[in-house]
Parts: sequence; structure tokens; C-alpha cells
Amino acid sequence: MSHCELEELLGAYALDAVEAPEAALVESHLDECPRCRAELAQHLEMASLFSTSPERAPSELWQRISDALTEPDPEYVGHPTIAPLVSIGVPRDSHRKVRAVSGVLGVVAALAAVAAVVLALQLSILRHQVNLVRSDLKNSALAQAVSDALVNPHTEALLSSRAHDVSAEVVITPGGESYWVHSSLPPLKPGETYQLWAFVNGRIVSLGLVGRKPTGYSAFRLGRHSSRLMVTAEPAGGTAAPTTSPILVSNRIQF
Repeated sequence: MSHCELEELLGAYALDAVEAPEAALVESHLDECPRCRAELAQHLEMASLFSTSPERAPSELWQRISDALTEPDPEYVGHPTIAPLVSIGVPRDSHRKVRAVSGVLGVVAALAAVAAVVLALQLSILRHQVNLVRSDLKNSALAQAVSDALVNPHTEALLSSRAHDVSAEVVITPGGESYWVHSSLPPLKPGETYQLWAFVNGRIVSLGLVGRKPTGYSAFRLGRHSSRLMVTAEPAGGTAAPTTSPILVSNRIQF
């Protein structure tokens, strides 16, 4: 196998995409060819970059692959016409050319597959960053709304247990916009959540969920005819009506 043919196999060899006999020829050639050893080192570095980093591949890599696919074969330069087919036999040299081209195409396919994985990883990281920004903006806006409610005229509903060992505080604005501000409720087991309810004209109405660990702010709207608030522990996702006894109950509220 000639030097050029061995050099064409270096990219596939770096990705373990050559057969054992060809790999042995490449390894034997590398022992005596420093130029091919240097080129193989570059192939290995690029393969490592694709497999461990979400960074884009160097632009020269794609140019090198393109050149390898489009570079004319010296044996056919100057022969623009195509002779008629007279035999279905395939010259022995053609098998080597097919293997070389297949090796290059194998490299392209492998790099394309890795590039798709890298792109998917980049999109996943971007979505996560967008979600974090949205969460920060939402929390910031909610904190500002709570701050505004506390400095303007408002009603405070204090919820407590019979033993008075846990409690919660709700701020209610004159328009009914209300905020869960604070609680000392312990975390619930996974699969459970705290649910907030209001007594409205003798009926119990769900106001929403405050989570398994209600340490942050929550917002909800309270109807004009609400008289008391209460909290129960319910299955995750909440229920249409309370299924457990109240943990917290508020004082009578007027706003």
C-alpha cells in the first residue's frame, strides 16, 4: 500500500474505523513516518474534542474532509471522457480506492453523528439557561409584588395550628391579590404537597398549592366573600376537596 493510501486511512484509523489488516499496515507505517504520526496526532486531538466538549469543531477540519473527497485522482487527470464499459471485472487497485473512499466517508459519518450529539448538548444547556433566567425573573417579580403589598394598605391573615407549633402568614391586598409570605411548616414526604383553601359562603374552595417545602413566596387571588383560610397536606398535584384534616387555620379575615 502506497504512502498516499496509508495517509488517507489516518482519519479512519484515529476513530478505530479500519479493519485489522489495514490497521496493522498503518501502525507499521507510523513507526517510520514522522509526518503521518504528526497528522494522526491531530486527528486524535480533534476526535477527543468532539467527544468531550460542546465546542464547535475547528473550521479547518471540515475543509480537510471536503478536500479529501473532492481532490481529483492523479491517475485520471487529463482524461475527461469516459470510455465505454467492456467488462464487469474490477481492477485490484480499485478495491484499494473504494476502501480509501469508504474510510473517508466513515470519518465524515462518524463526525456528523458526534456533531449531532454536540448540538443536542448545546441546545440542552441553552434551554436550561433560559429556564434559569425565566425562574429568576419570575421570583424577582413575585418578590417585588410582595414588597409592594407589604408597604401599601393590606390585610394579614395569620394561620396557626392548634398546638401553635407551626404557622404561616398571608398578605391580602384590597383588590384580592394575595401572597403566601412565610411559614414554619416542615417539609412533606415526596409525593405530597401543602394545599391552601378558603371558606367562601360556606363552601371550601382551593386557592392553589404551596409545595412540599413552602419556604418561598406564592401568589393567588382571594374572593371578596372569603372568611377564613386553611392548609391541608394532599397528594402531589392537589385535590378538588380536602382529604385530610386542616394543619393550619387562619383568623377571620376581612378586606
